[in-house]
Amino acid sequence: LYAGFWKSVRLLKSVLYPLWFMEGMAEYCSGEIDDVEKDMVLRDAVSSGQVIPLGMLHGFNHVKPHQVTLAYKTGNAALEFIAREYGADKIGLLLKDITEKFDMNSSLDEVLGIGLSELDRKFREDLEEKYEEDLARMKKPEEYGEPLTRPDGLYPVFNSNPTYFSDGKSAVYLSDSDGFTELYQYDFSLRRSRALNLQKKFPDKLENIHEQGSGLSVSKDGRWILFAGEWHQKDYVYQYDLRRDRLKKFTYALDSLNSPQFSPDGSQICFIGMKDGVTDLYYSDVKGKNLMALTQTPEDESDVRFFPDGQSVIFSRESAAPGTDRYERNLWTLSLKDFKERQLTALGGNEYQPALSVSGGEVLFVGEAGGVRNLYRLVLGEGKLSKLTDVVGGNFFPSYSPDGSEVLFVSHSNGEQHVYKADAKKLFESPVSMARISENKPVVRDSSVAAGPEPQTVLAEGKPYRLRASTDFFFPILYYSSLDGLFLSAYWQASEMLGNHQVQAAASYASSVNFLNYQVFYSYLRFRPQFFLGFLGDTQDSVFLTTRESRREDAQVMGITYPLGRFDQVQFQMLTTQRRVQFENDDFVRYRFAGRENVASFIYSRDLSHGRYLETTGGYRFVARAEEANASLDSTLDYRNYFLTVQEFLPVHRESSIAIQLRGAAAFGRDQQVFRSGGDDMLRGYSRFDVGSSANNFVINNIEFRFPIFFNANYHIWYFFPDFLFKNIYGAIFMDSGVVWNQRDDLLRQSLSDAKHSLGLGLRFQAFVLQTFPILLRLDLARRTADGEQVWYFGLGPTF
Repeated sequence: LYAGFWKSVRLLKSVLYPLWFMEGMAEYCSGEIDDVEKDMVLRDAVSSGQVIPLGMLHGFNHVKPHQVTLAYKTGNAALEFIAREYGADKIGLLLKDITEKFDMNSSLDEVLGIGLSELDRKFREDLEEKYEEDLARMKKPEEYGEPLTRPDGLYPVFNSNPTYFSDGKSAVYLSDSDGFTELYQYDFSLRRSRALNLQKKFPDKLENIHEQGSGLSVSKDGRWILFAGEWHQKDYVYQYDLRRDRLKKFTYALDSLNSPQFSPDGSQICFIGMKDGVTDLYYSDVKGKNLMALTQTPEDESDVRFFPDGQSVIFSRESAAPGTDRYERNLWTLSLKDFKERQLTALGGNEYQPALSVSGGEVLFVGEAGGVRNLYRLVLGEGKLSKLTDVVGGNFFPSYSPDGSEVLFVSHSNGEQHVYKADAKKLFESPVSMARISENKPVVRDSSVAAGPEPQTVLAEGKPYRLRASTDFFFPILYYSSLDGLFLSAYWQASEMLGNHQVQAAASYASSVNFLNYQVFYSYLRFRPQFFLGFLGDTQDSVFLTTRESRREDAQVMGITYPLGRFDQVQFQMLTTQRRVQFENDDFVRYRFAGRENVASFIYSRDLSHGRYLETTGGYRFVARAEEANASLDSTLDYRNYFLTVQEFLPVHRESSIAIQLRGAAAFGRDQQVFRSGGDDMLRGYSRFDVGSSANNFVINNIEFRFPIFFNANYHIWYFFPDFLFKNIYGAIFMDSGVVWNQRDDLLRQSLSDAKHSLGLGLRFQAFVLQTFPILLRLDLARRTADGEQVWYFGLGPTF
């Protein structure tokens, strides 16, 4: 698709290629590796009527949370349908044909003889026929247990890793119901959950909670919750003290961590660690000391759990299936006395996520025999195996209650994953099928001996890497207001294959003051400190009384950005500007000013805002900036500027929120700078180029109540190019206020009536261009309270 001359220009055409075909082809060529996942999400989507039409899968960026996997698998199934109904050669013919066309529909019509809508209709009918027999037999998870977590009707939610407290009165689990993974505690008597808010309470220790493997463990006394997480791009094992509301983190000399588990007596921790790309079982004391590797094999291991006696552990391991070229995951045990291993299961497909009964004589686990993720029960002493469920979607993360009377599990249903509680007696006494483990002798080996043949790596003859850049994307922006006129902007970005080099260019134009701006930046991103340099400048005309000012600035900048963590970073930069200003009045007398301005600046930013989909509904952002220009920097100007921006987002109901922004600026020095306070991004109702709204200092406050009007409208304007897909429509009620002043005495003389105020209403249209590029269309009406003048704004992109 991108071969030949002008590769960078050809890449711009990539937005015209539908992702259901491009990513579906990648999945199709991967064969049966992920068929269990594919069938689970598609079977569930057919059952719940949530199959996404192919016409809505030109891009995947617009799909709701947790629907990306469904989008990939839908493309995979569509390619399989085409190969089965029209011939496998048609896949290659379609790929070749679209290189010469701008529309996938034309290629489908030429190669298959049908258009996209007809293909989608036939494909959906085929899916329904494929899963018809399964759906008639399979059950919903509600038939096995009571749901403890429920859909909220807005966006899909994934819950996972439920684990009982030792008293059986509550359980802890993970959920992304707020848009990020957080710990929740469920009270069985109150029948409700509460968020423990660890990431909000301890942002200086925790940035992300891992869901992989066993996930969570609760100490026997119910005081401590054990889990794995991330901070500053490094994995840690965390212990949360429920009584004292404190968080500890333990560091290990490993590349990644998951599945930490308390030993029954609480003195030890066992977990899965990765070192040099290989995962093994590790063991330490409860304080994170005396680390020891329990296994040293090339195979992937996960899901470790202690037996109740603390003398052995159970875990899952991926290894080559006998007589095949496929790998399967099975359950194993490891003795902590003699380090001997024993293989417990060898069913078709994978077995993983084991849970042990209080006696240690039974194992619940997830099995994929038959291509469906269901719950299985293994009685160790008898070797008796039972399949307990047969669900439409899939079941995960089983957990015994302390007295063995109940079982928690997670089920994928209706595009979500929720926690269910089942009666153990009812679940165990009505198995779907019964079987016995094969009479093959169990595998016993020393854990220090690697199993199976050493992996063989065959590499083709290499060639030295050559830096080749290509376009990442090109995007135009515009807005119009009755005060500032037409505003146009365009942005272009290119990078090379490894992502170490990036070039960005932008240009903007405002008609009301003949404003023209350009920016060109280059960034070197290979290391954590990211270096950049750039060239920028602008021209602008303005009129004050009878004097016309023409200003032109050209600048060069270089600096370094250092991410402190996932949410905060610091930046230092040096800027040199050549400025030429020409004044012209009615007497045709002209004055010229020229000078060089050298500025050093330091910026600290922190962003803990979050939202579930397109709207920011919680958290905060903070940006502090300081600028210095003086003679020691060889600058003709002498000043110091300080800027502060604080944004707070308060959730109200469902996706409604109150957004608050406080911005301030102060200028000092011989050549104090003048800042604007008007415009659609600051004080609405006041012009961004109004001299009367400009000063050396300002404080501005914006308050918005944002509320949804339409959710998931999916209104597709396909008859224009580029097409627009409208997803959500929000309303906004806002109030802007601000104070501007030059000297301290000016501020003291001001009264409440001197402050600038405006009230207004707005609409926010959340949309996607080509189903790929998110865009926010804003329509605001602001009314100044001082004189009642009304100003309309139309813009693209958020203000804050």
